[in-house]
Amino acid sequence: MPSITNKPGVNPWKITYHPVPVHVNQMEMLHTQVNNSARRFQELKDFINDFTISKFSIRLPITLLQKIAMQNLASWAQALLSLQPVTMREAEQLDHMITAKAHDLLGFPFRPLTDVLTLPIAAMGFKFPSITRINLGIAIDGVACDLNHHAPAYKAMAHITLADWTCAINGCINPFDSPGLQHEFSHYYGHIPTTWIVAQKAMMKMPSPLFLHHTDQSHISRCKMSLTHATKICASKGKDSPHGRVWYSLQTHGLSWLHQIGEWDGPLFKVNQVPPFSSQHKADKAALNAWNQMHEVLNNA
Repeated sequence: MPSITNKPGVNPWKITYHPVPVHVNQMEMLHTQVNNSARRFQELKDFINDFTISKFSIRLPITLLQKIAMQNLASWAQALLSLQPVTMREAEQLDHMITAKAHDLLGFPFRPLTDVLTLPIAAMGFKFPSITRINLGIAIDGVACDLNHHAPAYKAMAHITLADWTCAINGCINPFDSPGLQHEFSHYYGHIPTTWIVAQKAMMKMPSPLFLHHTDQSHISRCKMSLTHATKICASKGKDSPHGRVWYSLQTHGLSWLHQIGEWDGPLFKVNQVPPFSSQHKADKAALNAWNQMHEVLNNA
C-alpha cells in the first residue's frame, strides 16, 4: 500500500510501498479485530488477572482501592471497549473478576455482591467502576453515532446494516423502536454487529425503555417502499397480510412498489381502482385476485 516514508534521512514526501498482511474472514483496525468480542474479552480478562497492587504494611483502605480501580482498570477497559465492546455476559464476568480481586485485597469474610460494589455511595454502595455499565453506554452511543455519522459513507453503511436487520431478520420492524425492542437477538452474533445487539438489549432492559426512532419517514410519503415491506408493517399492527402467492402473482406483472398500487391523498392512502393489466388469461385472473387482496389490505391499513 502506498504511503509516506518515515525512515531517517529520507524525504517524507517520497512514496514508499508498505506490505499489508491480508487476513481471510476478519478485519483489523487499530490493532482491534472488528466484531470479535471474544478477542477483546480475553485481552481485558488477561489485564485484570495480571493487574497487581503494591503491598502495604496496613490493610488497604477501600477508598484507595476504589480510586485505583477507577483510574487503572476502568480507564484501560473504557479505552479498549470504545474500539470493540463485548457482550453483556462477558462484561458481567469482568465485573465479577474485579469483585473477586477486591475481596482478596480487602480480606472481607464474605465476597460482596458485584451490584452492591458498583452502586454509588448515596445508594449504599462502594462506587467501584462497572465494566457492564461502561460497555452498555459505549454500545448505545456507538449505534446512535453510526446512524448519524458525519461521514456519508459510514452513515450509509450503518443504514444498510439497519435495513438488513430490520427486513431480513426482524420482519420489517425497526429493532431499536417499539415493538422491535421486545425481540431477542442474542443468537444472531456473527450476523449482526455485536455492538448493535448489546445496545438493543440494553435499551430493552432499561426501567424506562430507550427508543431510537427513525424520524426520516419521507420514503413512505413518496411511496418509495416495496409492497412486501408495507404489508409486513400492516401485519405488525394486527392487520391481515397476504400470503406468498399474492407477491408472486403481482411480481410477474411487474408490480413490486407501493407507488404502483396507489398514492397518498392527504393523511389517507388512495389505492388505484383499476389494475394495470387485463383479466383475460388464467395468470391475469390470479394477479387480479392478488390485486384485490392487496387493495383490501392497504385500504384497511
